[in-house]
Amino acid sequence: MKYIVVAWFLWPLLRAIRFFRPCAQDRVLLIQTAKIGDWVNSTPLVRRLAPVDVVCDPTIVPLVSRDAGVGRYYVLPGRSSLRYKLRILRQLFLANYKQIFVLMPNMPNTFLARLACAAEVRTIDTYRSRLLVRWLGFGFRRYRHGRSQLALDSYLRLVDHSSDAAVRQKHATLP
Repeated sequence: MKYIVVAWFLWPLLRAIRFFRPCAQDRVLLIQTAKIGDWVNSTPLVRRLAPVDVVCDPTIVPLVSRDAGVGRYYVLPGRSSLRYKLRILRQLFLANYKQIFVLMPNMPNTFLARLACAAEVRTIDTYRSRLLVRWLGFGFRRYRHGRSQLALDSYLRLVDHSSDAAVRQKHATLP
């Protein structure tokens, strides 16, 4: 609930500032705070969007730091304070992203995507998304992900709407 209250106060101000400061050309942010398996599934998306900046969990920093498609990465621990998240938010806002992809649509990730004020935000709408997360992400382009779908296919659909299992390629993160 605290994210919604902070967003109510900050979003109009940040949006007004963004109006006078246009988005940087082709800067892309990927918010993926899940663990190792989800990061491995998202590497084809990173390769298609490269170079991309990433917000990630501390456990996957060794993988993210060695990925050639990742430019800059921000570490967001799962149990971090609101003050720490606001510091990261400040960096994201000043980085001036054109597109943001939210692969794990929980409240902190949606909060960061909303207040970074990108020109376009795309996210996955899972079967477990909470109502408050959906409300905070109002206006985001959503792509449905069901229980019977592979996460990899849903991630690829964020970039290419016609993507399906036939275009999926084998992948692994680089050592």
